[in-house]
Amino acid sequence: MRRHAPEDELVRRCLTALDSCGGIMTPAAFSKTAEVQAGRLDGLIAVMQRVLNVDGYEILTFSRAENRIELNVAKLRRQFDLE
Repeated sequence: MRRHAPEDELVRRCLTALDSCGGIMTPAAFSKTAEVQAGRLDGLIAVMQRVLNVDGYEILTFSRAENRIELNVAKLRRQFDLE
């Protein structure tokens, strides 16, 4: 099975949700805010990491052990020339 990049609207919704909370959320809060089913969360984050975490930049991190999803907005802006 080939995995595709998530739809633009879904990525936008996820990034907006994280940014609105200072870049850090629990998986439960993220699922609710970004309207993502909890059962799809791990796969979605993994796909988004493949899209965003390029050239050694850890822009999106997910730790079940720490119960957190973190978006480094400064690195996102720098890596994708959004400043």
